Order: sequence, then structure tokens, then C-alpha cells
Amino acid sequence: IPCEHEALAISAAIKHFGPLIRESLQPTQVLTDSRSCYLAYKNLCKGQFSASARISTFLTTLSEYNVFVDHLKGVDNASSDYLSRHPQNCDGDCQICDFVEEMASSVVRVVSIDDVLSGNGSMPFLSPSSWRSVQHDCAILRRAFAHLIQGTRPAKKAKNILVLRTYLRVASVSNGLQDIKLTY
Repeated sequence: IPCEHEALAISAAIKHFGPLIRESLQPTQVLTDSRSCYLAYKNLCKGQFSASARISTFLTTLSEYNVFVDHLKGVDNASSDYLSRHPQNCDGDCQICDFVEEMASSVVRVVSIDDVLSGNGSMPFLSPSSWRSVQHDCAILRRAFAHLIQGTRPAKKAKNILVLRTYLRVASVSNGLQDIKLTY
């Protein structure tokens, strides 16, 4: 679906430039000619989400970074529009196709309990190395991990640490991973 491909491309670009976007004090503007992606972003701003797993992954990426999406009609962006309307033929054995396949297979997919029990579905994050990688990618979890290992707490005057304090209240470290105990 074209809107999913556009969302995948935007997500990949944001992740690629993620370190620069995170360090910037100004929000980053993403211009797209995909009205669907623009409207999905506007719905995200209103607190609404998509039923599509791929679009939800796109929206999650947007919410992790200081970005905003604006719509730019294709006719107003002639050079970019020409390339999207006149793609070169591909035999499927190129870096771009490999990249698209890798990114498409990395999104969240629906897995039912029956799939898991029958062995037909794979569950993400079953291995400790997967969890370690995810925890390392999140700045707040990295900071919480460091505090838990060192046995320290953030300074009382530190700002923007409400989530960090919450993690420190409910988390512990076991086998190099943070375990979070949820109480209901």
C-alpha cells in the first residue's frame, strides 16, 4: 500500500537522523506529499491511533522524536514528485529492496495466542539480547539502569525526571536487564 511505504520511508529517515533530531533544540519539520501520512500524524496529535500495525509503528516513531509533519503537494515539489511517479524498474535484488523488506519485516505484526501455542507465530523479544538492545536504545531506561547499578538516585532539583523516578520505584536489575514489577 503506497501510504504504508511512505510511512516506512519517513520512519526510516527519522531513525537515520535520530541522533541529530534528539540533539536539536528546535522541532524538525517533515514534509511529505502523502496526505494519508499527514492525516495520520494529525490524528496522533489528537490522541487517535491507526488500526494498521505499520502505520502504528510509523506513529510510534513520530512520537519518540521532536518532529512535526506537514503536507506538501506533489505538484509543488516537482523534483521529488517526478521520481515517485517515474520509478526505475527493479528486479528485487538491490539494496533498496533489501532495506524495504528488512524494515517491513521489523514492524509489529498481529500474533494470536493460537499462533504462538501451535508454533506458527514468533513472539518478539523472547531473547534477553533483544530486551537489552531495546533498553539500551531508550535514554530514560539507560539512565535508570545506571542509577540502579550504582545504587544512586537522581538529584532532587533535576528537571523532567518524573518517568525516571517511576522506573526507579518499580524496577530492579537482574542478569543485566531491568525487571519492572507491575502491580494492579
